[in-house]
Amino acid sequence: MKKENSDMAGCLFMIIEIPAAWLIQSVGLMLMWGWFISPLFKVSGLGFWQSFGLTMLLAFLGNTGSSKTDTSETAYQGMIKIIAMIVIILIGWLVSLAV
Repeated sequence: MKKENSDMAGCLFMIIEIPAAWLIQSVGLMLMWGWFISPLFKVSGLGFWQSFGLTMLLAFLGNTGSSKTDTSETAYQGMIKIIAMIVIILIGWLVSLAV
């Protein structure tokens, strides 16, 4: 019974974590594009939905299939990934201030 509750909590967390990761990646791509790619190559900026579409395309192309891991381990890895994305956006922002 305890294992079932743990698996259910892990699945519910993943239902929240996956869209949150996509949103953070999309915002990060949109911001980094505007900070670095647009000025460097003189191209127009990306809107949110364009960056969201690119994020979905890259997620689809980069999907290597499902791995059979514990849901609590996967949830932990998802949290680490979200934190890493936020840190990368902050580093990009700091670099954009120096450019």
